[in-house]
Amino acid sequence: MTLALAIGVSLPSVAWAQAPQQEAVSLDDIVVTAQRREENLQTVPISVTALGTVKLEQQQVTDVVSLTRVVPGLQAKPTLTPLEISVAIRGVTQLVPSINADPAIGSYVDGVYNVVNAGSNNAMIDMERVEVLKGPQGTLFGRNTIGGAISITTAKPTPEFGGYVEGSYGNYDAWTGTAVLNVPLRPGIIDTRFVYQHSQHDGYGRNFTTGNPTSTFNQDYFRGTVRLSQDSGTEALISGFYANAEGFGFPTNLAYFDPSNFLNGLIPALSGNPGDLLSNYVNAAGRGRHDSYSNTDSRFALRQFGITGTLSVPVTDAVNFRSITAYTRTRYNTANDLDGTPYDVLELVDYPIATKQFSQEAQLFGDALDGRLTWIGGVYYFQVTGSQFSQAAVLQSLVGPTVNIGGPIIKNQSYSAFGQATYEIAPGLRLTAGLRYVVDKRRALYRDHIATNDYTYLVCSLANAPGDPDPQACRFEDRAKYHYLPFTLGVDYEVAPGAMVYAKVSRGFRSGAFGLTGPAATFPGNGITPEQAAAANTSAIAQFGPVAPEKLVSPEVGIKIDLFDKHLRINAAGFYSDYSNIQLNVNGDVPAGCTSCTPPGVLTNSGKARIWGGEIEVSAILGPLHIDGALGYSDPKYVEGPQKGQPTVNVSKLNTSLNATVPIETGAGTLTLGGGWSYRSKMVMYSLSPGLSPALYPTFSQDAFSLFDARVSFDFAKVPLVLALFGQNLANKRYIAAGTSFAPPLGFTSNSPGVPRTYGVSAKFTF
Repeated sequence: MTLALAIGVSLPSVAWAQAPQQEAVSLDDIVVTAQRREENLQTVPISVTALGTVKLEQQQVTDVVSLTRVVPGLQAKPTLTPLEISVAIRGVTQLVPSINADPAIGSYVDGVYNVVNAGSNNAMIDMERVEVLKGPQGTLFGRNTIGGAISITTAKPTPEFGGYVEGSYGNYDAWTGTAVLNVPLRPGIIDTRFVYQHSQHDGYGRNFTTGNPTSTFNQDYFRGTVRLSQDSGTEALISGFYANAEGFGFPTNLAYFDPSNFLNGLIPALSGNPGDLLSNYVNAAGRGRHDSYSNTDSRFALRQFGITGTLSVPVTDAVNFRSITAYTRTRYNTANDLDGTPYDVLELVDYPIATKQFSQEAQLFGDALDGRLTWIGGVYYFQVTGSQFSQAAVLQSLVGPTVNIGGPIIKNQSYSAFGQATYEIAPGLRLTAGLRYVVDKRRALYRDHIATNDYTYLVCSLANAPGDPDPQACRFEDRAKYHYLPFTLGVDYEVAPGAMVYAKVSRGFRSGAFGLTGPAATFPGNGITPEQAAAANTSAIAQFGPVAPEKLVSPEVGIKIDLFDKHLRINAAGFYSDYSNIQLNVNGDVPAGCTSCTPPGVLTNSGKARIWGGEIEVSAILGPLHIDGALGYSDPKYVEGPQKGQPTVNVSKLNTSLNATVPIETGAGTLTLGGGWSYRSKMVMYSLSPGLSPALYPTFSQDAFSLFDARVSFDFAKVPLVLALFGQNLANKRYIAAGTSFAPPLGFTSNSPGVPRTYGVSAKFTF
């Protein structure tokens, strides 16, 4: 029972008698753009969860991660920092964020695709709605949407002067200030909207080794939009945004260290602490889950800006043209102690990402045959350039003060043409067919090397130039070209007014990719002869190369129904997915006879999985009570490849939620009581190390758990002011938000905690 339900039951019936009873409102019609044009959600033959402004506020959805509390079939969790996330829909996810391997879930803001994971969890500020589309969306949204897509639509300028200011304050000295100003320079002709928000909070814990806090956040966000309109219906929207965020990330806690590993006592001894053990720091933070003993602070910094131009032109009464042009620049850096001890075991010293992306899309869409035929077609171009260099220090007390620097400089391009049409062949019966042709070009240049702690180049660590002291000779380049044909075929039927059933099959792709680092060099010594090293380097180059695109084919059936004069809405879908060519990192081969050679890490198409499941969403109005319930289930299983028999990572089989609000009308205004419950089943956080004992799974996994949230607001009748009390994770549930395994070879696993209980007050004044 949610908090809102409990409060509602406990209130005496006389409380509602204080104000005249109003006729119950019906459920709103929800407009979505799941098919790249505005349509009623209940007529779109796709499994879509759509949240408008009111629901986003009531259910305290402020970023992509918080969407997981209310969207069935969706999971999102942080990876290295709060600004980097791993998203899964219907059991499909990306294991390791990389600019060389695109995500499996597409992220869109105002129709613009964002390929960079960093910044994808930015706060959703002044939104019109958020849509989560489940299943392959490759026909209309392109590749890298094989699991689904998240589409965010921002609020647009209006012809009326107005806006709002909002502030909130909570525990951990958390405060947020938001200002939105809508200014019509020439009402209906030139309208503008400006948004600014500052948000921050102090640390949830402390690093006892460095003395700095952990889990802090500080962000400034600005967006400005201009809308130019003509009586003919032609409209131009120009929007620009800037985000600046930084803070100390959540801590890494050592969850397990193999007591028999030779590093256990050796590393502390070499660091001047003989007698200490790395295993002494297993769960050393105790009840202070956000405390840390790391010798390197987790930290992050993001600078991101972008501009989007959208031009809409009515060509005829039945044909429309739309152009979407966008440019985004991202600079991001993070550091992390991956072992969680005060010793140099494995430190991510820096992880800088710098990218520039440009996209251009042109669409024609319309209807014909008295509305029986609706269609859309277009062309699309996308380009991203940038770099991502991991700077890792491994066992510095043992091997010396050096860092391993590796990663690609990339230039990726994509071209596509697409079309989709829906035809009503009989009253209420429609057929849909869509096809997209995509060409991808990818180029990666590696400059992997070993450097001193101040980043002075020492030797090359690429297999084609092992140990070369000349930085200009230390380069390895590769290129690839791919072709894709995503498609959609479907049928839907309106069995009665307000009731639709549909069936479809879709095929989608995730782009082919290169590994995050180039072919690793093997050096003579430690039992490896020069001849064996040369053979190992030749083998590493031969095994390195681009991998083919992932492919997913998914049939789906669903129903959408409104009952009792739109007081009950039930949307449900079931699916089966055949997922092939899964891109996995595996251990490569070493030359025969070289038992001391380290197997190279190789990105390959070595996995195949089948996934089945479904989602159901129910919304109901029972007198003054508004209820939203959701349940999503997916059962992914590897059926071929090295992961066969192992759990799927970053995915919970089951997630469900129940949210309720009770508006109580009084003479002074409206009191709204709201509460929510969400549940997630067990999740394994990271891929298993070869030879890892199943007994260690719990150290980097999270068992099933629930979260409880609540919000109570009062909307004054005579003043445009809303006051609210809010809280999340009210039971202060301790849970793992992220985890990794390095056992073997380094003998440890680690994890990071989720957000503790937070609460506060807010005020919003509208003018």
